[in-house]
Parts: sequence; structure tokens; C-alpha cells
Amino acid sequence: MSDLALTSTEIPTETGWSISPRAYTLLAVSFIGAAVCSHYSSAAAIGVVLGTAISVHFLLGAPMVRWYGIVAIGNSLFWISYGLAIGSFPALSDMFGFISTEGRVLVATIPLIGLSGVRLDNTHLRILERVFEWVAVLLIVLLAAHLLRLPLPPRPRNGNFHGFTSSHHASGFVAGITLIVLLATRRDRTTVRWALIAGSVAAVVASNSRASMVGLVFAVLFLTFWRMEIGRLLKSVAALAVVVSCLMAFVPRVGTTVESLMDSDFQAQVSVVYQGGERQQTSTANANILRRFSNFSTARDAFVSSPLIGIGAWRYDDENLSRSGIEGISAPYVTGKRLHSDSHAHNVYFQFLAETGLIGAGLISILWLGLLATIRRTGRLSRAPDFRSPWLVASWCGVGFGFGVSLADIGLINPALSFPLLIVVGSVLACDAHAVQRTVR
Repeated sequence: MSDLALTSTEIPTETGWSISPRAYTLLAVSFIGAAVCSHYSSAAAIGVVLGTAISVHFLLGAPMVRWYGIVAIGNSLFWISYGLAIGSFPALSDMFGFISTEGRVLVATIPLIGLSGVRLDNTHLRILERVFEWVAVLLIVLLAAHLLRLPLPPRPRNGNFHGFTSSHHASGFVAGITLIVLLATRRDRTTVRWALIAGSVAAVVASNSRASMVGLVFAVLFLTFWRMEIGRLLKSVAALAVVVSCLMAFVPRVGTTVESLMDSDFQAQVSVVYQGGERQQTSTANANILRRFSNFSTARDAFVSSPLIGIGAWRYDDENLSRSGIEGISAPYVTGKRLHSDSHAHNVYFQFLAETGLIGAGLISILWLGLLATIRRTGRLSRAPDFRSPWLVASWCGVGFGFGVSLADIGLINPALSFPLLIVVGSVLACDAHAVQRTVR
């Protein structure tokens, strides 16, 4: 019988639907594989479609759905209904391109939804650990090919490490979550495990993604507040200092960025740009930073023009000027000029506020802050460490990584980050502390 069918190892329980390890493996590989291979649109689409089908199967068979699954579904329905109401959806023939760009928010939380009605145990978490180990192996192989200038992965023109992902940011996101999982779940200190950890670190650095490096700083910062014990606190603070120092010393792009932001003349330029002024001629690196503040400025003005409902779902990042804003409801103008941007806000918080206002941003905040609170509460309720403990730490730091990344990118709605992160979070929250490792036929 199919592994996806309701069998003796897949039975309804009081805490969810117990699913077979094989079905879970297929779900995890589908979504994580889609993130890892996002450069190849067809392969990524197959992973998303297969993972979504399995998620729907899990959801339909579940005797109950946890709160975060309901909230995630509600968020998706809000975006869909808002987009339909204002005509933001493209023609059906353009739907694939829409889902892979502007519409990514609709698929970002599907793994969490699929896992919100199931019941997992230690067997499933061991499978997930193996999946991330193989992701690390793949990253190391692709990074070696990149450094040796072999034609194995697609070679980006800017020289940053992409691997099989769609961008250097995406490769940084995948490597960052992999690093967090491998560090948190290590049960032994074997040479192989440390080699995989070192390879994941190298992949993040080689991606040259400043957003990912900000995410790592936030992950360590979150770790500082996981257990408020003085010894652990001091170790976490020391780790944070080491991470920041290493990034400053060994990643030129990070050092240059910090130096620029500390320069008074550059701060004056940033102020002018953020107030809507023109960017001055400057170095390529500084021009990139100024462009981000220009995006922030456009998003801020869009939010101020309509703070409650924003300018409309998917209206900020839109190449068609006539669809930027809702005439008669929210069409933002500054000094007589209609606001428009054909680039995303490079900050997910600005993006949500600009497009959906306080209502949409509030809904997505309920989901992510609620997940954070649930992870923390689950950790505190555990009277003694159990098999979930390292995964709770990985989830906590992973969400911190996502929050940090989202300050400089659209991390939380980018499947390259949300798929592996929410597979981890959804899996640990679906685990029963009293479950034992089962023998599956």
C-alpha cells in the first residue's frame, strides 16, 4: 500500500495524525529540495507541487489542526481575497511566474500548514537531520566546484556563490538554516559533523549575502535569550562577539558596509535618500546600500498614504504603474508624483506595511510571533531535556535568523528560507514529548 495512504502506522491520535517516516521524508525532501534547486524553475516547481499535494493529504486526514496552521491558512486567504478584490492577480497563463516572484507569500507557509495536523516523533526528526546533512554535503561539493571554477553549478556573473539556488541570497539562506540545524542537533563531535558545519559556514560566507550574515548575528542574539542562565548568557555573548568580529575581519563586504554606515558623510547621503532625494554618484557598494534606503523610503511613503490597508496586495512590486495603489482608495502621491516601485522593498516588514497596512502586517505578525512564543513555551514546559530540545533551540535560532534576514531582504516570504525553516519549526512543534521511536515495517 502507498506510504501516503492511511495505514497501521498512520492513525488518528489526540494530538494529530501519525504519519509514516517515508511520507514525511518525501515531504521534507520536496520542499527543501525546491529551496536548494531554485535556480532550475522546473525542478523547484515539481518539488513545490509534490510537497503541496502531500501537505493537502496530511491536512485532509488530520483529526485536528493546530492554531498556527489555521492562522497560516487565514493569512493566505487574506492575500488571495485582497488581491482578487483589487485585481492584482495576473492572467492564468502568467500564474507560474507570479507565484515564483510577487506571489511567493502564498506558498511560503505551506510546509507549516501541512505539518499542523500531524503527530511526529524522534524517528522523523532523525530523518530531518539526515536531510540537512545531505544538504550540507551538496553545498560543500558545489562550493568546491565554484572555487575551482568547474562548470558544475551555474556560474553567476558577480562571482558570489549561488550553488543550485536562484541567487546568492538564496544560497546564504539555505546554508544559514543548515548551519543552525547542524550546530543545534549535534549529538557527537565527530570529524564528519564538524566538516559539515565548517562547509555550511563557508557557503554562507561565499554567498556574500549581507542579509544572511545579519541573520546569523540575530540567530546568536536569540540564542542569548533562550535560557536566561548566567553561564549560558556569557557564552552566548562571547559567541556573538566572535561572530561579529569574524564577519568584520574576513568578509570584506560586511566590513565595507559597516565602515560606510559609520561615516558621517555617507549618513548624510542616506538621510537625503530616505527623505526621497536623489542618490549621489558613489562607489558600487555604497550605491547598493543607498538603493536599499530608497526602497525603504518608497515603502514608508506607501504605508503612510494608507496605514490601515496599504496600497494593495502585490502593488508595491509591480511593473505596471497603473496598478500601483488603488485609485480612490489608496493611490500614494508625494509632491504630485505618483509613487511606484518595480522592485521589492528589500525589507519584509516595510513590504507588508506598504502593501497590506497594519491589518496585513498584524496578521503575519500573529503567525511569526506566535510561533516564537510557542517554541519558547514548549521549551519551558519540558521538565527535562528530551529528543525535542535541540530542535527547539534550532527552531528558536532559525526564526531569529529569519527575522534578521528580513531586515535587508524578503526572507520570511522567500521559499529559499521559509521552506527549510518551517519544515524544522513545524516538525518539532508536531512532536509529542512522550512519543517513543517506532519500528516501522
